[in-house]
Amino acid sequence: MMIQNPAARRIGMVFIGAIGLSVATQIAPKAFTAQMVAINFLTLALGSSLSGLLGQLFTVVPNNTFFLTVAFIAIVAGLVLFTARRPISRGLYGGLED
Repeated sequence: MMIQNPAARRIGMVFIGAIGLSVATQIAPKAFTAQMVAINFLTLALGSSLSGLLGQLFTVVPNNTFFLTVAFIAIVAGLVLFTARRPISRGLYGGLED
């Protein structure tokens, strides 16, 4: 398991990283392309840090409490994103012209 995890993360980064960089450069104004790419990497770092903090909780609380907490956080995050999808979409693609 310890050998497979880094390999899976590298493969995931190859697929997901390229898509994130492509979207960041497409939606960014020409003058701010580098800043958008930097923000993309900062969000990846923030997600990794938060997952590490959440992983530390696994050793402190019972398993069912941990997984219920993770599920609750995922559901809340999904509802927030679902609620904010139209304003986010307008903000991201409002200035793009074909």
